[in-house]
Order: sequence, then structure tokens, then C-alpha cells
Amino acid sequence: MYTFFPCYLLIGVISGTLGALLGIGGGTITVPALLLLFSWEAFPEQHMMHMAIGTSLAAMVVNTFSATYFHNKKRSVDWKIAHKSLLGILLGCFIGAGIAKGLPSDLLKTFFGFFACFIGITFIKSARVSPRQNSLPSYGIWTLISGGISTLSNLLGIGGGFLMVPSLLYFHTPEKRAIGTSCATSCLISLGGAIGYFLASRSQECISGCLGYIYLPAFLLISFGSLFASFYGVKLAHSIPSKLLRKIFATTMIGIGLLMVLT
Repeated sequence: MYTFFPCYLLIGVISGTLGALLGIGGGTITVPALLLLFSWEAFPEQHMMHMAIGTSLAAMVVNTFSATYFHNKKRSVDWKIAHKSLLGILLGCFIGAGIAKGLPSDLLKTFFGFFACFIGITFIKSARVSPRQNSLPSYGIWTLISGGISTLSNLLGIGGGFLMVPSLLYFHTPEKRAIGTSCATSCLISLGGAIGYFLASRSQECISGCLGYIYLPAFLLISFGSLFASFYGVKLAHSIPSKLLRKIFATTMIGIGLLMVLT
């Protein structure tokens, strides 16, 4: 078991850097990596994907909290949007975890892969963003949107930035502000999702070292690595041109999606 501890730490460093850089929470890196390591450790196949998602969400609480702190120091977090998203996020957390509990791991893995490719392609197509900044839709409509984002995010263990960044860009939020705000909402999504996966898994018998679907050694080491790496991710996000950020985001999504579908 201890052989894989450095790998968990490395996952934390990579996901913390990319999560803060792109506002995606890091789950798009953490879930596939954990799934690979869990298969090498011969964990029960019927719980493998659920454990990867639950552990990823728990680790992302630390990752996204750290990233939000550093983005906020750069004044790139819109707290009004975060507050407006709260109700939808809370509802989506428990709905997503409840749905995931009844789905087989293979189906979740394939769905994750195709969805990642879809978001990447959509992000490339929407390369031009108007400099004009529009307000978000009404509270009720945005609650539905944020609730849908939260549900899918917790179903796949991806933290929310996967959909929150493109959604905010659609309403003409500047890229760096969209990324910072996405980190804040992803922190709420990750926290609610981790609690949801813990409650949904109380009746399941997983392996030693697990708290529900959360594998504690991986959670602690990934959290530790991402805590420090997120600082550098935020610095990169504020020094890299916006167009390049969009290309990095899209390429990352498509690459991870293809990896999940083909493996």
C-alpha cells in the first residue's frame, strides 16, 4: 500500500496546480489517476469508481479552498455569484451522490469520458467571448443551472469548474474572474459532494482505510500536495494570456476524456 503514497502526493501537486490554473477543481485529473492506482492495488471493482469519485471530492475541498483564497487575494472571485449559486449547489450535491450510488462503475467511467470530450470541444468552439459583461439570469433560473452543474459534478466527482467556467463565460464573465469564482463554487460543491458520498455509502462494505467511499490515505496525501501547489496555479492563471488559458482548458478536457473512454 505504501508504494503508492508518493503517487498520491504527485496527483495532489498536479491537480492542485491545474485546478487553480483552470478553475476546474482538479477532479478531472484526480478521478482518472485514482481509478488507475486503485486498479493496480486490486481494490474491489464494484466500488472502484465510486471510491475514486468520493476521494476526489473530499480532496478537492482542500484544493479549491486554497485556490479560492489565493484567487480572492487577486480580486478574481465574484462572491455575489457564489452566493447566488448556493441553493442549487446544495440540492445538486445530494441528488448527484444519490444517483451515482445506484450506477455501475463502468457506466460512470464511460459517461465521465464522453462528457469530458464534449466540454473540451464546446470550449474550443466558444473561443470568442464578448468584452461586454452581462448579468446572470434570474435567481430561479440560475438555481436550476447551478443545481444541474452540481448534480453532474457530484455524479462524476469533478468539482464543478468543468461546467461552471463555460457557463460564466457564456454570460460574458471575464476569463480570470470566471476561473476564480469557479474555484469558490467548486469548494462548496466538493464539500457537499463529499458529505453526500459519505452518507450514500454508509451501508457499503469497502476496504480498510476507507471512510465510506473516501479512501483516507489518498485523501490526506492529495490534499497535502494540492494545498501548496494551488498557490503556483493561481500565479500562472494571472500571468498566462486568456486565449492560451482557454486552449489549455479545452485540450486538457479532451485528453482526459479520451483516456477514460479508451482505457
